[in-house]
Amino acid sequence: MWAAKKEVNVSEKAVMAGKTLTVDL
Repeated sequence: MWAAKKEVNVSEKAVMAGKTLTVDL
């Protein structure tokens, strides 16, 4: 459970980072 939750957390952070990069560009 924790491992899966951690992976989801990382994925969400990656998506947020991608959105930020898109906005910056």
